[in-house]
This record gives sequence, structure tokens and C-alpha cells, in this order.
Amino acid sequence: MHTKKLLLFTNIIEYSLFLALAMKLVWRFEPVKVEFHLDNGYTKIVFQRLVSLEMLDGDWFTDIPTIWIPLNLRQIGSVFLLSWQSSYAPGNIADVFAAYSNLPVVELKCDDFW
Repeated sequence: MHTKKLLLFTNIIEYSLFLALAMKLVWRFEPVKVEFHLDNGYTKIVFQRLVSLEMLDGDWFTDIPTIWIPLNLRQIGSVFLLSWQSSYAPGNIADVFAAYSNLPVVELKCDDFW
């Protein structure tokens, strides 16, 4: 039986490790929305798919460096795909942090993605 694993950022590491199974190098994509910008060069984003599934009650935000977001997608309300590779052994926190060290951004071209 294959168990789907969801990996996002450090604020849900415990959840990620709980669901984790040994896996190969794979790309993950998650639709996110820009909520607001912080003074320290970070942007607060929310994971749209999980909010639309009512898994987070709209209260799940995380910060990413603003420089990771292309200029045309930095405006409040902008929606794009955040992507990352995951390849780590479950329970190895250093590998979890390493998986998040370089997250490319993919623009969403379709408003009805989810």
C-alpha cells in the first residue's frame, strides 16, 4: 500500500515525519497564494489546496524569501505553484531542512487549477 506524503515547510515538520515513508527523489507542487509581505525580506503565503479542502481552516501560513518569487508574482493575492524536490530518509531532520533550501517557483497559468 502506498501512503501519500505531504512535505511543506518547517512549521509542519512533525506532520511530515509522521506521514513519511522512504521514497525516491520526486518533485512536489503545491498551489500557494501571496497573503502579505514581511519587513525582513520574507513573504507570507498560504497553501490554497489544503485550505480549499478545509484541512487548515484558512489559518495555515508559512514564510518564504521574497526573492524566490518572480517580480510579476509578488503582488498580494497572486497565486502560483511552489515546487520542491523531496528525497530524504524519514526521521532525518537535516535532510528535511536540506530539501527546502532551494525551492523554485512555477507560475500558475489557469485560475481554476483546484
